[in-house]
Amino acid sequence: DDDDDDDEPSFGAPDLNGALEEACVALGYGDPARRAELMDALTNGVPDDVVAQVVATRGGDRGAVAQELARQAGPFREALKRVAVATRLGRKIDKDRDAEAGGDDLTDEDIVQRLREMGPCPMGFAWHREGSGWRCGGGSHFVHDDDPMLQA
Repeated sequence: DDDDDDDEPSFGAPDLNGALEEACVALGYGDPARRAELMDALTNGVPDDVVAQVVATRGGDRGAVAQELARQAGPFREALKRVAVATRLGRKIDKDRDAEAGGDDLTDEDIVQRLREMGPCPMGFAWHREGSGWRCGGGSHFVHDDDPMLQA
């Protein structure tokens, strides 16, 4: 079946899935110091540099790309907020857990060293303490403290 709709690129979520997160990483927003800047920017829409990055890497009509990224921006911003809150709460939980544990587990320093060796998450975000593990700055990936890949 050959209809004209297949000849035009589609700019729906499947085509730009992950594009917002990828562009934010490429532009340095994965750095925790810039996360607040990104969250503020996403309140007013998608920053022009992010739209330009997606158009440059994924192609497509700037207006259609901007519209799709705007659709993704709200949930992405909420995920960033959850990561920030969970990171703060995770530190408290970890202190309590560490006080209860006998100290046989790897120290945070050991785990941080292992995470450095592994590198950032698949989307390029740095890892941050959250609860009983580590979440990437983008909010999509999580590694538990007792995950075998963290055990040396």
